[in-house]
Amino acid sequence: MAEDPTFKATRDAETKELIISGVGDLHLNVMVGRLKHRFNVEVDLGTPKVSYKETVTKTARVQGKHKKQSGGRGQYGDVWIEMEPLPKDVGDFEFVDKIFGGAIPRNFIPSVEKAYARQ
Repeated sequence: MAEDPTFKATRDAETKELIISGVGDLHLNVMVGRLKHRFNVEVDLGTPKVSYKETVTKTARVQGKHKKQSGGRGQYGDVWIEMEPLPKDVGDFEFVDKIFGGAIPRNFIPSVEKAYARQ
């Protein structure tokens, strides 16, 4: 890159690939040849990966149930998850806690928020 300002090499943080770019195919072939001969580096060329991202475009509502009877009181859980798109000025996500009935420990809520924040 120091010798040729039209040749660029960048690291894609999402796909963990080293992306090289130049003026055209011939330019890239010459630069790959230089890497092989000068630095003894083996280069695999391929099409760059595209990180797939999606967004919620309409409201969706899903129910999940858990039933387990193995003597004693047993376990039962009924969960509804509702997702809907947010206005563009709100941010990445908004977590709304609508837990009622039952006894869900409050210390689970931060873990759920953290998992959504990573995505």
